[in-house]
Amino acid sequence: MKANNKKAQHEHEQTEKQKQYARYLLTLDAGRRNEMLANMRLPLRTKMRGFIRDAWAEKVAGFEESVKRSYLERLRNTKRQEYNELLPLVAAYEAAAAQKMEKAAC
Repeated sequence: MKANNKKAQHEHEQTEKQKQYARYLLTLDAGRRNEMLANMRLPLRTKMRGFIRDAWAEKVAGFEESVKRSYLERLRNTKRQEYNELLPLVAAYEAAAAQKMEKAAC
């Protein structure tokens, strides 16, 4: 039982480190980010792309309303699949932010 707990703790720590690295990758220009992703093995690359998308959705959710609407409309018109993947994540972050605001108001 202790070994399973240790393994779960290690996996959690690894996931957190990977999420932090994904946020770092998001700060790089697209060419450099894609170069670094290309050097990863496919399973890790796929996982990192998901973390990057999640981190980007969090940023988009924090945009000013008009900027967010403009960005999402442009994305919908130019990259429909990316828009379809990003929109539910943005909505989830917005809902979480609204819930935090509600709790803070109480």
